[in-house]
Amino acid sequence: MREVFAEFTTTDQSAPDTYGDSGCCLRQLRQSALALRHEHYTGRLQHTIYLFARQPELGAQVFLHINSLPAGSAEHESELAFYMRQQKDFRLPAGQVFDASFLAPENCTGFLSHTAFRTRDGKYRRRVVHSFVGAHRAVLLVYSLDAAAFADSAFCNHVQRNLMLADTPCALAT
Repeated sequence: MREVFAEFTTTDQSAPDTYGDSGCCLRQLRQSALALRHEHYTGRLQHTIYLFARQPELGAQVFLHINSLPAGSAEHESELAFYMRQQKDFRLPAGQVFDASFLAPENCTGFLSHTAFRTRDGKYRRRVVHSFVGAHRAVLLVYSLDAAAFADSAFCNHVQRNLMLADTPCALAT
């Protein structure tokens, strides 16, 4: 059974400006038109936060899959393997170079490992995937667009600048 912890659009006056916990927090939400949905399925150890861009960048998405460790290690590995099977590089716009820092959150601390790669899903959908694994939590961060111009996306840049990730014990409700 799915349990939804939060669901709102940032254009709603009652929307919070910050959402998350001590280790996974998105700030300045009302500075970007987006919809946020935080859900958890019974029997799974993973919490997922979906961010969907509103006008003018409809179609831009960011997914955060958060697992407490060590219990959620297998779920994280399974989710990461799903994206790795799709792994296929794609060309970025001229002048842009892909490395592990490409779209990585500016405020990210305490993780023991960080992996980043690109995937294609179908003909147009492009994804940039980051996996962060620490002693207490594993986070899979996935940016998704119907183009390769991630660096030109105001939505993706807003998330990168305002997402804070830290390897602290997961305080999200289960």
